[in-house]
Amino acid sequence: MADHDKHGIVLLGSKELGLAAAAIIAEVAPGLLTAFVTPYDLGDIRSSHAAIIAWGQANHVPVHTVKNSNELTSMVDALRPRVLIVVGWYRILSPDLLARVPLGAVGIHASLLPKYRGHAPLVWAIINGERETGVTLFHFSDGIDNGDVIDQEEFHIQEADDIESLLVHAKLSTVRLLSKYILKIYDGINPRRKQNDLDATYGGIRRPEDGRINWMSSSSSIYNFIRAQSMPYPGAFSVRSDGAVVRIYRSRIYERPYCGVAGVVGNSIGNSSIIACGTGAILAEHVVVSPESSCPLRHGDRLC
Repeated sequence: MADHDKHGIVLLGSKELGLAAAAIIAEVAPGLLTAFVTPYDLGDIRSSHAAIIAWGQANHVPVHTVKNSNELTSMVDALRPRVLIVVGWYRILSPDLLARVPLGAVGIHASLLPKYRGHAPLVWAIINGERETGVTLFHFSDGIDNGDVIDQEEFHIQEADDIESLLVHAKLSTVRLLSKYILKIYDGINPRRKQNDLDATYGGIRRPEDGRINWMSSSSSIYNFIRAQSMPYPGAFSVRSDGAVVRIYRSRIYERPYCGVAGVVGNSIGNSSIIACGTGAILAEHVVVSPESSCPLRHGDRLC
């Protein structure tokens, strides 16, 4: 490793993925991770804020929580890192901020760039029925996920995969890529290749309310829609005619021909309920009805 001044690596990150990144950087490049900067995200059900604080204390890495871009800029100015590593950071980094860091920022994106630049790449990949995706380690630039690629890891999306299992794949790929390249990134000698913008696709931002199921869609589309938003995400949902919110976290396609009014609950098979789709039907296997005082899903219920 080259002889550099005291300025080290600052990690911008959150969630379980950011914590995994911090752990592998500290293991592979001991002493170079000088700080972990994390957003204030306690309102997010996936927040790992307490675990990040505890990890920092146990590993003698200062953890700083910032609430906005101004606080982040001030923090970067104070820490004076040689390079930023960005994993699980959901805010735009301005060109001005990147210019303050000698080697800029290197980040992880959960797609095979230039495919699925932007928001929620794993969710969109499942919704769209993709059969493969992956993780990209890349340099930040002044566009949306369009900087030079360092390397990528590809993995298949199996029929039984959901967002939880893909997040596990993404975490393992992230750890492997950072383990392989973190010292080269710090020394400024990592490989780089430009993306082909002509191949780029983009994913838009998603909010919990975007998880409402359109029962006029096909059974395969609804199956993909449900597994793309299962735990730890809020879940795909419908509203029953009595106003109860019905969240479906796990389902499978009903393999036999089925005729029914889209969104109407049919007979039960074991602990699963048949629900008619625009074409075909699904078997809803893990259903949560709220409020808790509501009746469970029953034959004849209408969902919309």
